[in-house]
Amino acid sequence: MKNRIPAAVARRSLPNIIAFCAIRNALRHVLDVEGISFVAALIVPRTEDFHVYAVTTNALCRGDGEPWASPGQGTDIILIENEDDCSKLDDRLDTLYRHRRVVLLFASDKFVNERVGIASDVVAYLPAPTVGHVKGAVRKLTGETPSNREAEFLLTQPWERLQDAFRPQRSLGRSLSILRRLPSVPETNPDASAQASPFASPATTQDGPTLSDLHGYGAAKEWGFELARDFADFRAGKIDWRDLDCGALLSGPPGTGKTIFAKALAKTCGVHLILGSGARWQAGAHLGDMLKQMRKCFADAALAAPSILFIDEMDSFGDREKDDSGATYWIQVVNALLECMDGADRNRGVVVIGACNNASRVDPAIMRPGRLDRHFQITLPDAHARLQIMQWHLGSTTDFDALNFMRRSEGMTGAQIEKVAKEARRRARRADRAIAGEDIEASLPRRMPLSKDYQWAVAVHEAGHAVVGSILGNDPLISLAIEDSISLETNVHSLGGALFETAPARRQTRAYYLGHIATLLGGIAAELVVFGDFADGAGSSIHSDLQLATQFATMVEGPLAMGSSWLSDGDTSPRSLLEARYRNPLLEHRVEALLAQQMKIAVEVVRQREEVVRRLAAELVERRQLSGDQVRAVIREVAVRSD
Repeated sequence: MKNRIPAAVARRSLPNIIAFCAIRNALRHVLDVEGISFVAALIVPRTEDFHVYAVTTNALCRGDGEPWASPGQGTDIILIENEDDCSKLDDRLDTLYRHRRVVLLFASDKFVNERVGIASDVVAYLPAPTVGHVKGAVRKLTGETPSNREAEFLLTQPWERLQDAFRPQRSLGRSLSILRRLPSVPETNPDASAQASPFASPATTQDGPTLSDLHGYGAAKEWGFELARDFADFRAGKIDWRDLDCGALLSGPPGTGKTIFAKALAKTCGVHLILGSGARWQAGAHLGDMLKQMRKCFADAALAAPSILFIDEMDSFGDREKDDSGATYWIQVVNALLECMDGADRNRGVVVIGACNNASRVDPAIMRPGRLDRHFQITLPDAHARLQIMQWHLGSTTDFDALNFMRRSEGMTGAQIEKVAKEARRRARRADRAIAGEDIEASLPRRMPLSKDYQWAVAVHEAGHAVVGSILGNDPLISLAIEDSISLETNVHSLGGALFETAPARRQTRAYYLGHIATLLGGIAAELVVFGDFADGAGSSIHSDLQLATQFATMVEGPLAMGSSWLSDGDTSPRSLLEARYRNPLLEHRVEALLAQQMKIAVEVVRQREEVVRRLAAELVERRQLSGDQVRAVIREVAVRSD
């Protein structure tokens, strides 16, 4: 199909030209293919302009004598403007098979039902006019280009006025002068207009939180608000599409709310949300099937533009440099993904949000500038965020013990908190009353109390971290705490911890890293001094003391070149550090020697301050939490008495 505006449209009016550009853009992928059959559903941005879109759709799709609308290839047009038209829609849908090409034009998305979605190859919300649209349409009609301010003024005018003001042979200045003499158009409620945004898709109009309702997302949430402002500026014609961020990667444990964040982001931005995932695309038996599904998802996002394309399980694609199994397959997959992200359809109207559990497995090319060049780690919500999440699910009027909830919900994800809220509401319904604190209490995960002996062992371990860190470390201690029970239903079983403040920017030398390693080993050192041995918790997970100390020791002797070798590969990811030790026995030997040295130092520090460790442990068992100042006061007091 030609890109020029049909003469029948150009002869009509400025509104027709604006409508033509929107319809033409929405249907370009199907109208441009000669002989293709399709069904397209289009929703106009403003119900009051439905007649203009109807006339323009007829001129565009039936051709008005254009050569691309040859006999037998015409497009049938179905108009659904009101409830009466909607009541006849099912009958019209039954006859779709008789026509090769059909366009259904809806005055409102409330008329779009499930059958329409199934029958249609394209479902698109036509964009509301922008400054750029108005400037282009005026240039087509008059040969003159209005300024941004003049275009913004024209956007405020009803289309009936624009149709009458822009007459043949009338100059732009004359048309503007006539419009400015007319009474101003009353402003609409901005909140109401936002709710009726023509960019709102079924995914963004359904119930669900906005970014303002989410808690615990940190920098990702701040970036989301900035993106929403950029979308608004883009719609208003204040910025070009290239001024918007291309995309971002969200990484974190399962259940931390990455998908919820994407949905809330789309709702806040007022744009379509298109969902895709590595696993869903790989459901096909062959590489060609997967690539077809991937490209279709990107095409759907382009048709729905402006939109957000959410791709879950980005780490399932792997890293072309690290994955040896099926290397040829994955190279083609990642290359195709990069092609889709950089393609022409991607350059305007689509922001890509990727999500994964392990960002180290994502190919670096995916995260380069112009692609997913922002990376946000979504962690488990802290106590305050967990409380806010629960309050959002239950409503601010529900009264419950906040402190008890924050303690018992430790380690829970946002999805698990939502499950607790559902169970609490169910209990209240069964009792035929309003939800109460007892319902929340009964719905929280069960906890197993810890014996005093076990609490004492945990307290000794954590006190060791605090003492060694205070003596050898460079970061000030914030707090020291232990738990008197553990959850039986969450994946996180934190028994306690020593929390140190980490400066956002500091000079981290070899001495800094050695002090950090000694601090990590301080818990084991305290157990060795007090009990003569240590328990398995020190090395039983990837986040345990020994695992972390080993990683930092490998960094010192390897990539950071702070040991006996100047060689560095620059990769400090846990997986790369592990592989480096396997490949290089000399490196493994140096790491083991460094750990043994720092363990000896940590044991000596604890042995000299065993009284401090025992006293801090006793207070922890009794009080469960101490501040950094309280810990330092005990250290000073014992030191003064010893002197």
